[in-house]
Amino acid sequence: MGSVRTSIFGRPRPSSADRRARPPQATPTPSFVMSPFTGEFGALRHDLTRVATFEDRPVGAILVVGKSIWDPQLHGPFIIDLFVHPDVRGMGVGRALLDDAVHACARAEDATLSLRVGEGTSPAALALYTRAGFQQR
Repeated sequence: MGSVRTSIFGRPRPSSADRRARPPQATPTPSFVMSPFTGEFGALRHDLTRVATFEDRPVGAILVVGKSIWDPQLHGPFIIDLFVHPDVRGMGVGRALLDDAVHACARAEDATLSLRVGEGTSPAALALYTRAGFQQR
């Protein structure tokens, strides 16, 4: 089994057989996909945002902005999204992304890293945040 690592996003290159079997399909990008990159949720902190790869394929990401736009009382970086491809859930990808963002915050001398959970947050995500030391307020 390969290892999970966080890195800069790299585009996977399908084999020539894959390209013949499945020609690429271009579709419009839904606006919600672009929102984190347009500043709608705040300025993206590129020094804290990470992409996880597994066997040279992107399988997850954590997107961090400078400050929450929803909770003005929170100071410091804020996680606006953490997602992992279903095929690799349970393999430590989310934990690797979260740990790397926490360590990057420490290196940048940010005192806190916050996130928001809601009714759509999965039990697995809640358990991940609790194990990582996040506390509900």
